[in-house]
Amino acid sequence: MVLSFTSDMTSKKQKVPFPEQPENPPPQTFKPTSWKGDSAMPPVILANIRQWGVAFVFDDNTGASFINQSDTSSELMLVSLQDRKSVGTLQVSFPEPDVLTMEGSFYDQKVRMTFRRIPAAEKQYVFRSRGFHWVQEYPFNP
Repeated sequence: MVLSFTSDMTSKKQKVPFPEQPENPPPQTFKPTSWKGDSAMPPVILANIRQWGVAFVFDDNTGASFINQSDTSSELMLVSLQDRKSVGTLQVSFPEPDVLTMEGSFYDQKVRMTFRRIPAAEKQYVFRSRGFHWVQEYPFNP
């Protein structure tokens, strides 16, 4: 499930601003972040959430990955991928369809993140729109 940041993120009870995001951003790689939890958390603009872990992409196009050690689907007990130290516990809830909220302690900061699902882009394949032909009388070069 890939989710895009939508409405709000709060850290230390203050709203964290974030840049405007495209409706359906293309997949991208991110470089490791220099943020290690020692200062204010940068705004999260994208999250890739799997059963085994979470990857956050920050607004400066850097990111960080964490391992989930919780067995329940309503909680994320995150551990740093580099040094295996516990970084926090986030409670997960779905207040409405296609919206995910994570709230709790993360690197000793109280955070609340709200995400919405990005619809998968439908690819238009020539083969599907044209139909299949065993024998072609003329070459087809789109």
